[in-house]
Amino acid sequence: MAFSADPTAQPYVVEDCRGVLQLLSDGTVVRSAALPFPVDGNVAYNDHGRVEWKDAGDLLRDKNVEYAERLKAAQGKGNDDVELVVFAGEEHAFFGVKPTSGATGELVRVIRRFMATETEAAC
Repeated sequence: MAFSADPTAQPYVVEDCRGVLQLLSDGTVVRSAALPFPVDGNVAYNDHGRVEWKDAGDLLRDKNVEYAERLKAAQGKGNDDVELVVFAGEEHAFFGVKPTSGATGELVRVIRRFMATETEAAC
């Protein structure tokens, strides 16, 4: 998402959430005064008048961490050497986007170590 660097440029809609919430190119958040869709009486709707920002980060990370934790929990069943390696601050598939970065170099070292260990164990 790019924000306008020109202070004289007219802000434009970058994201539109069904007319309820809009994010403009200058970072402004615009909220609708009224909901553009009916709200079922059974649905609790509580508008606190605020926007909660969350860092999406790596959307696949949680599932991968959860999987590694399940494998570790199964240790003693052939999973004794489970290792979870997290590259803090890196996005999913960072190695494809930044193939010459230090993090990518470290990832290659981790994979080489794994391959050497597995090859040794297979012999």
